[in-house]
Amino acid sequence: MRIEVTLLHVEGLSKSFGGNAVLTDVSFALQPGELTSVIGPNGAGKTTLLDALCGLIRVDSGRVVIGQEEIGSLSPWVRSERWIERSFQRLKLTAALTAEENVMLHVRRQRGARIVSALTRRRSWRSQEERIGGRARELLARVGLGKEADTPCAHLSFGQMKLVSLCGVIASEMPLMLLDEPFTGLDPGRIQVVSQCLMEQADLGRSVLFVEHNLGVVSTIARRTLALDRGSLIVDATPGEVLTSAELRAAYLR
Repeated sequence: MRIEVTLLHVEGLSKSFGGNAVLTDVSFALQPGELTSVIGPNGAGKTTLLDALCGLIRVDSGRVVIGQEEIGSLSPWVRSERWIERSFQRLKLTAALTAEENVMLHVRRQRGARIVSALTRRRSWRSQEERIGGRARELLARVGLGKEADTPCAHLSFGQMKLVSLCGVIASEMPLMLLDEPFTGLDPGRIQVVSQCLMEQADLGRSVLFVEHNLGVVSTIARRTLALDRGSLIVDATPGEVLTSAELRAAYLR
């Protein structure tokens, strides 16, 4: 099944904290199926950009549009419910829940999440929960965690928890995936697994925007790269063009 997605348009985003500009007039658009990396030195504004897109911070100026709808005034909850799934540098998993249960939490519109539905449509709720659990197990098996599906996340390694987090983002089936350093702390085998998963999601038509410091991974899987420096978008091109640009070299050598 190919996912139908709306386009993301970012126009002139600017944000300052305490008088320090962290985003300055950032503009770009994402097309369906694009696998796009965001790179830049520390303090470039990469995570702030993701925070602005999913609504965790309110920008000082600029517009975020999905399809024909401007979403700048919408809460993070509404953005998450309708369009966007996000991962974080600091993993946000529930330690006491199993890997499978953590993945299931990302699925939207579950009947059991509403008291009335849970009480009045118990058979339908349980049937849906079984399907969601089966899908979670499929995803965990896809990333090599099939045997850990019933293991509480408190007992998993950091690398395993990163994979659980990725499975949750995939399970959400939201059209826009925002990933903050999905490869950090992973061994080469897991890097390959995550790379393949992201390429598969892009092939399904999901727009994938990921922040990454591993430039080798960026050059291998990204189809487009946005380079930020001190809050400004300095290059927007293919990975090869960005990684060899004078602007990026100057940003890292400053």
